[in-house]
Amino acid sequence: MVTFGPDGSAYAQTIPFNEDNPRSAVAVQRSADGGFNFAKPSLVTDDDSINIFNDKNWIAVDSNRHSHHYGRVYSVWSRFITTGSGSHAVTHSPRRRELVRRPRQDWSPIHFTTGPKANTEGLLPLIHPDGSVTVIYDLTVGAKDFETAQTSHDGGATWSAPVTVGQFLGSGVPGMRTGGLPAAAIDPSTGKMYVVWQDTRFNPSGLNHIVLSTSTNGQTWTAPRVVNPRVSGLDRFTPAVAAAGGAVYVTYRTRAANGTAPTVTQDFLSSTDGGANFGYERQVGPPTVLQYAAVSIESGPPVAFLGDYMGLAAIPGEAELDWCVSSRPGVAELYHQTTWAATVTR
Repeated sequence: MVTFGPDGSAYAQTIPFNEDNPRSAVAVQRSADGGFNFAKPSLVTDDDSINIFNDKNWIAVDSNRHSHHYGRVYSVWSRFITTGSGSHAVTHSPRRRELVRRPRQDWSPIHFTTGPKANTEGLLPLIHPDGSVTVIYDLTVGAKDFETAQTSHDGGATWSAPVTVGQFLGSGVPGMRTGGLPAAAIDPSTGKMYVVWQDTRFNPSGLNHIVLSTSTNGQTWTAPRVVNPRVSGLDRFTPAVAAAGGAVYVTYRTRAANGTAPTVTQDFLSSTDGGANFGYERQVGPPTVLQYAAVSIESGPPVAFLGDYMGLAAIPGEAELDWCVSSRPGVAELYHQTTWAATVTR
């Protein structure tokens, strides 16, 4: 994950781990020359327990000149903790967050924004024009998942109680590992926040639509609504969202034949009125041929794996997309998956 500070500094956040021992960390490196050179890694957290793994990281910088926390870097991640052993082993993921103040680059003590036993994942920090920070994440309670928000008005020192954005009612796609986590963005010019995820509640066939919820304060959220065209037989999943200058951009995967087609497309739509209405759906780039996709073997037989996230960023009048495409290899390879990028203007 990479983000940029108000002075042009680039911050690259990674998850280093050691295959020979249980060490797991979150690291940040800073570049002052546009990414040509990076300083040595600064460890946000560093664990050496076989029962702890740090994952699902994100990073953001407060670039709002009128903010009291201008230039502050926020690093967030999930800390997967396993307790018990054998058939009694249970893994949960309380969320941790730290911040850095420039220019010393010293990380603050760890701040827990949820309880130590809360099971959270997929967190995303959204920085408001006044410097407040809202974090969006998935919260698992029993067998249910909820897209959840918490907001800090003091630079991350204290946080509001968790607020439910909406319940996650998405489903998996046959033979694929898909992104079941929320995606979120804030329009820096308006402070309006947007959260999207895949969801089946509005589809009688049980296939996924892409739904959207919005908020201006992090405390009250609109009811989820479908943003993609309602076409039967299409399964849509792994969305991303970006916003700038009153425009909202949403991209996602689409698989036909009730989620069993041999190809997947990358589709895109946009709104010019703050998400009230969305225009035509457009396919971006060539279709992905799942026969040659990368695979995941994490929880059973190999399944196609195009990524847990899609990349999407926006400035006024323009959006940048980044996604993976698998296709027939030109040489004798079993898998062939490449990264594609596109610029959309309006």
